[in-house]
Amino acid sequence: MKNWIIIISSIIVTPIAIAVGVLLSAGGDGTYVPMKVLFPFWVLTRAISQDAELKSVLHYLVLLIQYPMYGVILVANNNRGKLKITGYILIMVHLGAIFGAFILAMAYNL
Repeated sequence: MKNWIIIISSIIVTPIAIAVGVLLSAGGDGTYVPMKVLFPFWVLTRAISQDAELKSVLHYLVLLIQYPMYGVILVANNNRGKLKITGYILIMVHLGAIFGAFILAMAYNL
């Protein structure tokens, strides 16, 4: 039962986080800081490819699967009894991605 709660929670968080990020960025007229914090891998995909079509696909794919992937990773390691350490590692990875997102955003004016 605990695994389903983790998966469902991670799926529910995604549209809420997207809504918060879009509202705070005011559809492009505000600041992108909340999106960089909530979805750092989204920013990283913007700097990966020069191909506009590939960048667009990656952009939305990462936006939609980031938190569900966190849930899948947590569940996979919960089955091994390593939920707590996996949570800490995911937090560190996310914080590192935020740092990278801000560095890339400054370098590419994103």
